[in-house]
Amino acid sequence: RKLKTLNLRENGFITNESWALIMRHVLELVCDSSSFSNAMDSNHTLSSLAGPYDPRHPELAEDLTGPNFMGAETRPRQSLFNLSLGLRDANLLRASFERNYWVGSDFSKARHKILILHIRGELNLGEVLIDIDASIMPQILAYFAHNG
Repeated sequence: RKLKTLNLRENGFITNESWALIMRHVLELVCDSSSFSNAMDSNHTLSSLAGPYDPRHPELAEDLTGPNFMGAETRPRQSLFNLSLGLRDANLLRASFERNYWVGSDFSKARHKILILHIRGELNLGEVLIDIDASIMPQILAYFAHNG
């Protein structure tokens, strides 16, 4: 069995520092940018995360669940995810969860994440594919971008 849902809802009094550390580990779990191989081996099933709820700060609550993770109109600007990861990494986490949510092969999900990491400058497909003729790089990038 693979981890699909992580519910931290009842942990409302996790310190900010601990929450930031937990989110870094979750991001690394679903989209490990340390190497091409680690990105391929990331978790491609975790697609739902219920964040802690602190009644003192209900405006910070956010869950990553369902198919509309990136819907800015429903996402609080200052969510715990944004505050603990920064907007750029919080959006990578949302994009990874959204990709994991949709049906598809793990290879297809990994391919999508690797393309995102390449665009963000965290993985260089050119270094991974160093022995390949540079003239075919557009076709390789198109292959990675394809959703099929």
